[in-house]
Formats: sequence, C-alpha cells, structure tokens
Amino acid sequence: MGGIDNKNELLNDHNKAIQVFNIFLDREDIKKEIEKNFGSKDYLDRISRYLEDSKKILENLDELDDESHLAAWAQVISIKREITEWNFQWEDEKEFIGHLVPITQLAYSLQSILGNINKIKKLKEYEESAKGIINDLNEQKKDLEATISQSKILSDDLKNKKINEIFEDDSESFKKIARRYEISFYMVLAFLFLYFFGWYVEIDTSNFKFKFAEQFHGNHTPTFYIQKISLLILSTTLAAFLLKRSFMNRRLADEAYRTAKELDALPRYMEGMPDEMKEKLRFDLAYKYFGNGIHHNSYTGGENLIHENIKANTEFLKSVKDLSSSNVDKAKSESDQ
Repeated sequence: MGGIDNKNELLNDHNKAIQVFNIFLDREDIKKEIEKNFGSKDYLDRISRYLEDSKKILENLDELDDESHLAAWAQVISIKREITEWNFQWEDEKEFIGHLVPITQLAYSLQSILGNINKIKKLKEYEESAKGIINDLNEQKKDLEATISQSKILSDDLKNKKINEIFEDDSESFKKIARRYEISFYMVLAFLFLYFFGWYVEIDTSNFKFKFAEQFHGNHTPTFYIQKISLLILSTTLAAFLLKRSFMNRRLADEAYRTAKELDALPRYMEGMPDEMKEKLRFDLAYKYFGNGIHHNSYTGGENLIHENIKANTEFLKSVKDLSSSNVDKAKSESDQ
C-alpha cells in the first residue's frame, strides 16, 4: 500500500477538487451542461457530498490496513495522478466536464473504501462479541468438567459405600472383642491380687467340698506351695493370653478403620488419573485389603503361648513332685536307721 505514504499529497489534490466544485456549483451554465450530458440535476451535489465524505477517509488513512482496500486504492492512486496534472485553469468552463468523470470515479472509489471501513468495524464488533461468547463457553465448559468430575467422585463413593461400611463394622466389632479381653485380663489380675494376699474361695456342699489352700492358716506343706505356684503360672499364662488377644483385636480394629478411611478417600485421590492407572491402583489395593495383608501370626500366637506355658507348668510340677518324693524317701530311710 505505497499510495498511503502520499497521504498529504493526495489530501491536497482532493482539496483542490472540492474547491473547483464549490466554484462551479454556483455556475448555472455548468449545471445545465452537466444536466444535458448526465441527465441529472443533482449530479454535482451528489458528487460534492461524496467528496466531502471521502475527505474524512483521507484524513484517517491509518485505519486502512486491510487487504480488501488494495484494489480500490490502486484505482484511487491512478485517478489521483491524473488529477495532479490539472492546473484547474480552463479557458472554457466546459472543459471541466471532460475532467468530471475521473473526479467522479475518485469520489466513488473513496466512497467504496468508506463502506469497507464500516464493514470492517462491524466485523471487529462481531469479533469482540464472539470472543466474549467464546470466553463464556470456556467458563461453562470448565464448570461442566468440574461437575462431571464431582459426579464421578460421587459415583465412586457409592460403589465403595458397602465395602466401607463392612470395614467400619469390622472395626467396631474388633474393638468390642478387645474390650472384653481387657476386662477379663483385669478380672484375672484382681483375682490373683486377692488370692495371694490371703483371700480364698470355699465351695461346700453335702457331697463335695473344695477349698483353696490358705496362706496364714494350716501347714505350709509342699502341696500348698505347688498349688500356689501352679495357680500363679496358670493365671499369668491366662493374663498374658488375654492381653495379647486384646492387642491383636485392637490392631485389627485399627487396620479396618484405616482401610475404611482409605476407601472413603480413594475416589478423590484417583481424581485426574488415567483409567489404566486407576485400574492398576484398584488391583493393588484389592490384593492388599482382601486376605493377603492379614497378620496370621496374630491368630496363632495366642494358642502357641498357652501351649508353651502349659508345657512349662507340667514340667515344673513333675520336678517338684520328684523333689518331694526324694525328700520323703530320705526321711523314711533315716528313721529306719
């Protein structure tokens, strides 16, 4: 668009054309000649208005940055060169009519450019409006994606709800069992405390009588001590078993509670992950939760503890019995001598 660089020159030529029009608009003979040649009474007036409008275009040439103006500008520059060769001094005013056609073409070309400018302005307005609509659609898209994501999370929550409830129920059940073992443990401790400080239990019926050995009354025979020690071993074994079972059930309750919480948080943790990764994570968790991660030693340790303590108690009783038998035999031999 090299013609735009000659903005001032083109504007000066345009002003000359307007001056000529202002002179000849008052000439009745020229008006009649124009009417006779062009068949219109208001021809000059219309061309004058076009030139006035086109002057505004020339004063704002910087806005003409669209390629759609190139053809019109080529015509404008061509007409402009023809106009600059005029000296606007004619011996016969009728010579003006010969130059009226290119001036008219100039006016129409500039008027066409003005129409294009208006179209471009409207297109820009539509573009701004379209940008606003696109931004609104993007915001709505984000809201929709967030809603879909929340819906998926709620759907996964519903899928895990039953499993979550199962683990929560197991947690409460294990806590109740652990509490029973703890109460039993404290009862055994209370019994041992009362017994070893002189309290005893006596069951007397007409056909059957059972009485624990007394600490402060009666003879302290080996049988007395065997009973005391045996009861101590059995009681401590039972107390240890109850305490261990309580710890085991507490641990199982904690594991079930933690599993329930992990399942509750799982949908939110997997939000945004690819589907393949979600399936792999579900497989790994299923392998962990359903049977493979249970502490089997927790179930067998208590039974082994009782078995070992009973075995130790039996060996102790045998050794005490052998010792007492040897003492009796020794005393008998001495008395015979």
